[in-house]
Amino acid sequence: MLEVVQPGLLCTLQDRGRWGMQRLGIRVGGAMDPWALALNNAVLGNAADTAALEIASAPARFIALSDGVLAVTGAGADVFVDDRVLPRGEPRFVPAGSRLRCVPTRAGNWLYLGAAGGFAAERFDNGAGTDLLAGVGGFAGRALRAGDRLSANEGTSSHVFTLMESLRNDSRRAWFLAPELFACYENAGARVIAGPEWDWFTSASQSDFLNAEFTISPDSDRVGYRLVGQPLARQRAGELLSTAVCSGIIQVTSAGQPILLQADCQTTGGYPRIAKVIAADLPLCAQKRPRDALHFQMIELPQAEELLLQRAADLARVRAAVEARIAELC
Repeated sequence: MLEVVQPGLLCTLQDRGRWGMQRLGIRVGGAMDPWALALNNAVLGNAADTAALEIASAPARFIALSDGVLAVTGAGADVFVDDRVLPRGEPRFVPAGSRLRCVPTRAGNWLYLGAAGGFAAERFDNGAGTDLLAGVGGFAGRALRAGDRLSANEGTSSHVFTLMESLRNDSRRAWFLAPELFACYENAGARVIAGPEWDWFTSASQSDFLNAEFTISPDSDRVGYRLVGQPLARQRAGELLSTAVCSGIIQVTSAGQPILLQADCQTTGGYPRIAKVIAADLPLCAQKRPRDALHFQMIELPQAEELLLQRAADLARVRAAVEARIAELC
């Protein structure tokens, strides 16, 4: 379906992660920006666990080896098919022989390029995403290289051919996503709930955490973003025994510097957990680049749950619209 000409800084196949395996020490992994991946699969009519290309904000190039329907979501780059930009959130027919270019933009860090029916990906346990640390899943458990060829999923659903023929005959037949579906990247700061060890920190440090600005360190990756700012002092000595962590947890090192855990984080850790970024704001944090600023706003758990439910309702609305359009075309 696609051949990699230039993989850029980091290009992997990612899905929504390996949930329910943390008790066995298996990290969740999956997309750094889970909202962008979910939206990509929704607009293409794919199953929620379908893998897509996750591309870091660096130049990348591909060649279409066969006709297909592609969609792009996320941030960090614009995608051009030959000389035409591929609009975000819209499925478009891409004929065999087309050349795709990812051109970095000033904002964002992770771009998702998906195909109707999905790319074939190696599964490990209950996920198909690439775990770079374990060397499993995705494309041979590694980042893509020049010359790699991605094929389509076997047993592709009939809706793929419906979309392909419709968009082949009229490239304007696509649906545009409402701008508010991308508003998760425009929040002024990330909302958090108090972590289990919030009370371990002095009142001054709690105030600094919520009122000061942190900068994303260049020493950051898919495991975690190191945050540079005013050191956070503790009023309680001692360390935790290794305890459960997950993406969005903000740990604080013995030097007082926070680490925001990301998709490939470990399943346990020993640093105190000052806060947890709410699930609805994980995309905002993931799309931050090194040297970008980040600040936090404390909310309560019921509000965090309400925001997540709203995000799920938005996604369900997109899926319903896509399914209705596909039914019209059949």
